[in-house]
Amino acid sequence: GNATKLTMLNASKSSLRQTLRYKAAMLAIALGTLPVVLTSSVAYTIASKTITNQIITEQTLRAQVASTGIDQFLVGRKRDVEALALNPLLSDPSLQATPQQQEAAIAAFFSTVQYFDSIIFFDVQGNPIAQATTGKKFEGNYGDRSYFQESLRSGKPTMNGPGISSSSGKLRVEFAVPVKHAQTGETIAMIRARVPGEHINFLFEGLEGTGDGWYLVNEKGSLFAGSN
Repeated sequence: GNATKLTMLNASKSSLRQTLRYKAAMLAIALGTLPVVLTSSVAYTIASKTITNQIITEQTLRAQVASTGIDQFLVGRKRDVEALALNPLLSDPSLQATPQQQEAAIAAFFSTVQYFDSIIFFDVQGNPIAQATTGKKFEGNYGDRSYFQESLRSGKPTMNGPGISSSSGKLRVEFAVPVKHAQTGETIAMIRARVPGEHINFLFEGLEGTGDGWYLVNEKGSLFAGSN
C-alpha cells in the first residue's frame, strides 16, 4: 500500500529488562538484518549460538503479518477520508453550503466511521471551517504543517506518522486530504483526520499472549510504540 511500511519487532520479556545495547541487538536480529548494531558510535557484533534460525524465522513472520495488517488499516483510513472529501457539501461550491451544514456532514461521517478522534475541514490557508472531535476544538491556523503543505502542493493525500504527537505525547496518525472542486478538480479546501493510537495498538492483541514483547518502528527506524 501507499502507507508508510512499519515493522513489529519481537523480543522476549526478559530481554526488555536488559541493557539498551542488548535491546538494540535484538532489534537487528528480529529484523533479519546483518547482526551489527551501532550504539554510541561503536559497532557491536552479535554472535549467539542460542538464537536459532527457526526463532528468527518465526519472529520475522510475525513482523510481516503485523506490518501487513497495519499497512492495510492505514490505507483503509486514508480511503475513508478521501470518501469524505467527495461529499458535495464540501466539494461543490454551487450548493453554497453553510459552515453549519458542512459541520453537520462531518459530524455524521465522524459518528459513522468511528476510527477518528478529530476531523477538521480547512480552507487552503489552513483556517478551520468546520470540525468534529472527541476533545477540544482546534483553534488557530494549521497551514504550517509540512504534511498539510505537501498534500496541498501535490493534490494528493499525505500521512503524518504513526508517531508520538509533540502536543499530546500520545500515539497517533494523521491524514491530510485535499478537497477538490466537483467540476474543475481544483483543490478548494483540505481535510485533516486523526486516528488515535488505540486503533493501531489493537492490531497487536493477538501477540500479547505469546509471552513476547513487541516494538513498532517506522521506516526511519524510530521506535514509538511497544507492549511495555
